[in-house]
Amino acid sequence: MSISDQEYAPQGPVRVHPLRPARRRRISGDRVLDIVFPCVTVALLLVAWELWVRLGHEPRYIMVPFSEVAKACFQHAGILLHHTWVTLKECLLGWALGTAIAIPFAFAIATLPTVSKTIYPLIVIYHVIPVIAIAPLLSVWFGFGLLPKLLIVANFTFFPIMLNTAAGLRSTLPTQIHLFRSIGATRRQTFLGLQFRNALPQFFVGMKIASTLALIGAVVAEFISASEGLGYYVLVANGSLNTRDLMVGVIYLALAGGLLFGGVVLLEKLVLPWHVSQRSPAAGR
Repeated sequence: MSISDQEYAPQGPVRVHPLRPARRRRISGDRVLDIVFPCVTVALLLVAWELWVRLGHEPRYIMVPFSEVAKACFQHAGILLHHTWVTLKECLLGWALGTAIAIPFAFAIATLPTVSKTIYPLIVIYHVIPVIAIAPLLSVWFGFGLLPKLLIVANFTFFPIMLNTAAGLRSTLPTQIHLFRSIGATRRQTFLGLQFRNALPQFFVGMKIASTLALIGAVVAEFISASEGLGYYVLVANGSLNTRDLMVGVIYLALAGGLLFGGVVLLEKLVLPWHVSQRSPAAGR
């Protein structure tokens, strides 16, 4: 071995040192600030809301102070939780239906050129039609029970899941597929171990978008035909010009939407701990 080879030869096993205490404290501090900053911002907005109504002497039929809205949220918690559960059930079932339809379509569009050229344009044309225009037809065709509500939610959630999943499946490089095939992987193993795995980050992007659209779809369905649910609660409050109950319904809708979105984020962290999107920004510095 030459002198230059000895100089650059490894001198032993490479050791990966753990994060230094100061760096660990900085990362922990950044995570705390990620929680504190939004909470402080929300608190300041609520205080501004309260002071604006109290000091501005706004009429109660136009604006209600936050203290009264918060009091009503707790006073009517029983009936509001019932309406929330009804809306969440419609969201989850319709969302699951939309996902179950979107994934096979995404696979067909990403892997079969003929399907992509024939079906994909039709899906795009159908999606550009506002769902709120189709929703009354679904109620006429399928009645006023749970089924039309699930179909409306599925209409809202189908397209973003299908589009993002298809994009994720197409992101696999041909060289990666050839490498899998060269080591003896079957078509099924290549799809599950490579293409599907590569598509998971994009799939969760679509699921996050769908989590907000599912709630919108459920509220639209309840506006058209319902006797319970948060959309029905908001519609009744609006019809009776009850601004306080209208704001209460909106707050519960916001909490329900946050619950749905947070559930997707938590599931993504459990399924994709290896992906770069799950790394802490502070850890990379």
